[in-house]
Amino acid sequence: MNKLKKIAGLLLLCVFVFSAVFVPSPAKAEPGRAIAREYLNFRAKAEKNSPIQSVIPEGAQVLVLEKGAPYSKVVFENKVGFAATDFLALQEELSALRSLTHRRLQPLKEEADRASKTLVSLKPGSIVNLVELLEGWYLVEYQGTLGYVEALGWMDSPVKVPVKKPAPVAPVDGTMDILSDITVYMNAYDAASRVNPAGTYSKGTFTVYKNFGGMVNVTGEPGVPGGWINPADNKEVPAPSPAKPKPEKPLPKGLYELKEATATYMNAEDAANEANALGRFRPGTYHVFHEFGGMLNLSKIQGVPGGWIHPKSTPNAPKTPVLPVQPKEEPKPVKDRILAHANVNLRTGPSLSSEVIRLVRPNEEASLLGREGEWLLVSLGPQKGYTYRTHWTVSEDLLARFPDQNEPVKPDPKPEAPKEGAPTVYLDPGHDGRGTGAISYITGVLADENDLVWDVSTRLKSLLLERGYGVHMSKTHINEDVELADRAADANAKNPDVFVSIHCNAFTSPVARGTIAFAPGYKLSAKTNGWRSDSLRLSRLMASHVGSLFGAYQTVVDTSYGASLAVNRLTQMPSMLLELGFITNPSDAAFLLQPENRQAIAQEMADALDEYFGR
Repeated sequence: MNKLKKIAGLLLLCVFVFSAVFVPSPAKAEPGRAIAREYLNFRAKAEKNSPIQSVIPEGAQVLVLEKGAPYSKVVFENKVGFAATDFLALQEELSALRSLTHRRLQPLKEEADRASKTLVSLKPGSIVNLVELLEGWYLVEYQGTLGYVEALGWMDSPVKVPVKKPAPVAPVDGTMDILSDITVYMNAYDAASRVNPAGTYSKGTFTVYKNFGGMVNVTGEPGVPGGWINPADNKEVPAPSPAKPKPEKPLPKGLYELKEATATYMNAEDAANEANALGRFRPGTYHVFHEFGGMLNLSKIQGVPGGWIHPKSTPNAPKTPVLPVQPKEEPKPVKDRILAHANVNLRTGPSLSSEVIRLVRPNEEASLLGREGEWLLVSLGPQKGYTYRTHWTVSEDLLARFPDQNEPVKPDPKPEAPKEGAPTVYLDPGHDGRGTGAISYITGVLADENDLVWDVSTRLKSLLLERGYGVHMSKTHINEDVELADRAADANAKNPDVFVSIHCNAFTSPVARGTIAFAPGYKLSAKTNGWRSDSLRLSRLMASHVGSLFGAYQTVVDTSYGASLAVNRLTQMPSMLLELGFITNPSDAAFLLQPENRQAIAQEMADALDEYFGR
């Protein structure tokens, strides 16, 4: 018996030693998933100035390898890089939300596929349970039904599920007393969150139209929907105190606060006239990227261009155009020095093809050393270079001390004589020096639409003259101010065979890129409609030739929007407007900033014209 006890003890000891030695080590935590809250730069290193590999679209899913601040190491499209942590919705955060809602109508799908069957159409403000994160989709539960919704635009719900239907504050078709002025909202979600106010109801008695989630829709006309209110706000407001309110603490320099939703525009001219709005900025604090003519370019990210706003705009402003705000009086130059009043490049020579030394910011001072035509030779400390005259405040007396070393030759208003039987082309370089064109710093270097299209146009003119074409141009120098109607009238008077307007594109998102050709869908008279097919053919040739330089991105020929463009609508010959590329896209902007690439664009445009005329 004692022998058996000893054997059993030895066996137990062996088991204990084995388990102590061979216990497996805990597995490393698996990488987490995250959803991009906004469009994000996917960088090669965790540094602000690191090269951008690509852009992560809003709603796209990434694999988080290492969470850090301010950048996290992630995997996107099978590449390892870094993205800003603040704009990533990490899996544990999303899972913790549980209750989500959307401000727009959303289909609840049977499968994670747009083509699959729609189980339920979720109304704006509907609340769902988040079950699982998928690639571009959420698996959610809605009132006992499981389904899939696209993972874009969903927000944390102010009301958590399971939602207990609150008792109505007042019965439908009953009345409700509004005790004092109260804020009204477009929907129940906004009322619950107290965001995006739509107006105000004054003190009085209203009819209850609908109850939802504790919020109430009240109306002054029974049977007709009104505005949503938060019942918690319905209380008597005491008489205002006679004491003076404390002054608001001023924002730091370079910041601007929007106290209500405000329309955004592509450029300062549209903002001044409140025309062609692109979208809206929510209330909040923004960085001031640029100012022109009283208009502001605001952005959530410092140093990155955003959208233009009219500072006096409000959501309820009348839609009638307003006169542009006059620019502030420019500061006078100090003694014999000149002052920059806009962003401008300092170059090694008096040409757009010359290398950029650096970017000169507004209010920087320089010493004037000489001038050549539209260019000034200046020194900024140890650096010397050439820059545009129109971007500087300089007195005529000071200019008179520096004779023009390259007096520009006034062009003959008539085109250079073409070879017999050769066609005539009218070139229209878009915009002028007033700041109506787009600008971008997406690559860290100023990309100015006015500068780029003038350079391409002059290169194209030289190529066409070499090939025997007759050439007219709408401008005689880069910053000449010519109205759109005058450009069209001048072209009609000179009666060329075709009219080509040249521009660069821009958008609020850096993802948009590629070449777009706009052809007229209609014109003012039956006579001019006869050129529509020729305009379309020329547009397709231009889009095909120039678009081939911008990679695999699809080029587009548009006839609906193109019909509204003045240069297409008012000209009386085959016409088109060509957007070379998006200067707000890193790839397009970098391509357009290289002189050899602008020469290649001019070459392709000349080849397209040769093909159009069968030469």
